[in-house]
Amino acid sequence: MKTISLSTVMISLSTVMWSLINEKIVYEDDVEYPVQPNYLLCFDFTAESFGQFLPLPFQHHDDFDAGALASLGDQKLAALNQCEDRTEVELWVTTMIEPNAVSWYPFLKVDMEPHYGSHFMFNFYGGSFFIDEEKKVAVVIHFDPSEATRHEDAAYIIGDNGYVKKVHLGEAVPHIPGALDFSHFQNCCPLVTSCSYVPSLVQINQTAGFKKERGAEETNQQAQRRRRLAIN
Repeated sequence: MKTISLSTVMISLSTVMWSLINEKIVYEDDVEYPVQPNYLLCFDFTAESFGQFLPLPFQHHDDFDAGALASLGDQKLAALNQCEDRTEVELWVTTMIEPNAVSWYPFLKVDMEPHYGSHFMFNFYGGSFFIDEEKKVAVVIHFDPSEATRHEDAAYIIGDNGYVKKVHLGEAVPHIPGALDFSHFQNCCPLVTSCSYVPSLVQINQTAGFKKERGAEETNQQAQRRRRLAIN
């Protein structure tokens, strides 16, 4: 019997939802055996139908390789891949994408070994990233192991000509309630929202009106507390 396994992260472009999928075959002993590398599959909410299995620009296997999808606005899809036995990370962007057809161009490729050693591997559970196509830069969010009981979240900025920079985001927090350690992938990468909005470093300041409204609310709450104390 053949089954289809969907990725944990799905990306929406307009009214179409995209996901990495893996076709498996289940034998009588209930053991799943991968039939072939991952494909790209979409569900069109307007037509209420699935598209065809579409090829990725690389060979990707769920059980071994690191991979993720991201959107560029409402018209383009980006894909990240790192094979289990390689330290090179590659990113691709679609030049055309439809439910039954897709084409890609290579966006970035960088070798992580000169920066972080030959054993560096992006997390393949829950990873996420976003890119700036114009500036040719990508930011990959990664769950970075450091000790048996303490891990951290980090952002890796990847650019042209082998540029890589790590930004520490702080200690990782268990994503599963009651998790006591980091074994069995109890912690995964924090997810960034992949959408048409490009993040910036512009600080969002509160307006004076909002501050006055909040101050008045706090004053009213204090007055209510004093009245309750006086009654008691």
